[in-house]
Amino acid sequence: MTSNTTSKLPLPNKALEATPESLAASPCSGSGALQIHRYRERKMARARSKRKLSPSARMEDARRWLKKGLPVHPLTDGYMRRYGIERWVAQEELIDIGYREEVQIEAYEKEGVEWEFMYDPCSGEMKPVPIGTKKHELHLF
Repeated sequence: MTSNTTSKLPLPNKALEATPESLAASPCSGSGALQIHRYRERKMARARSKRKLSPSARMEDARRWLKKGLPVHPLTDGYMRRYGIERWVAQEELIDIGYREEVQIEAYEKEGVEWEFMYDPCSGEMKPVPIGTKKHELHLF
């Protein structure tokens, strides 16, 4: 067999997870540039597939993603980057999933508003509110 036919063979599984540098340095590679190109295509295809999810599938994927632990500090920004959506859509979906407090706190910090937790006697919950909020205004948050 010539080297041209060996470059058309499928890559072993561990080569799929390899970095572009290791692919270029591989002694059995027919064309390092071709393998790097294929590696980048696979990587971009995975990224595009996340963006094509329907809203309900996107929220299910987000629940699994967030169960693993908060992967990024600005949660809304990470959600926007992961799924390629606008900020208001990301905030609505995160609130629907159950991350209302985190979204509110991020919004306060982005706007430069100082905030604190206050006890809401009606619901029995602690709510993040701007400093100086009166107790009778807690139902607004």
